[in-house]
Amino acid sequence: MNKKNNLILGSGSPRRQDILRSLGLDFQVLKPEIDEVSKFSEPKLFCEDIAARKFDHISESISSESAVIITGDTIVCFKDKIYGKPKDYLEAFETIRFLSGKCHQVVTSLCVGFSHGRHKVTRTEVTNVNFFELANESIEHYLKFNTYRDKAGSYAIQDPNCYFVSSIEGSLTNVIGLPIELLEVLLEDVVYSEFGHKNWKTIF
Repeated sequence: MNKKNNLILGSGSPRRQDILRSLGLDFQVLKPEIDEVSKFSEPKLFCEDIAARKFDHISESISSESAVIITGDTIVCFKDKIYGKPKDYLEAFETIRFLSGKCHQVVTSLCVGFSHGRHKVTRTEVTNVNFFELANESIEHYLKFNTYRDKAGSYAIQDPNCYFVSSIEGSLTNVIGLPIELLEVLLEDVVYSEFGHKNWKTIF
């Protein structure tokens, strides 16, 4: 494999791109154009279905058979009810108000593998996130910065104004959108399937 441009991140998310760059990797960005709806309502299956369909879309759009593709999907859920990206201010307000004082889950599924039907694997990471009890005025103050618009669950834990997360249990990078720990495991799996060793850092 050529070590230049052989890794593709199938995501338009700046957060995912920043996390991947933090690993010192060179990669190409391609944004999958799919409808993020699924026949599955259970959060894990929903996420895995979307991540896999993003992978297939990117794979079909490129000619290279040696590229490794990374796609993912992140949702927020509470008792199997899924909270995706809000359609407007009101939905964002109602989502955060509902999650106020509760523990919810952030679910990210990653699909990693070689293009065009070669070895690929899909796995899911779950992180528990706890919110402080919030007054309506506090929610309004957060939403006025407009950083909620493209965020599952209507918030971004990395935002300086996101002061209402009291604690998390699990991966912080999962809450941001790309769980590093899981990604490294999947890259090891994919590289081992092709080259017989797990040192993926020598490949990309």
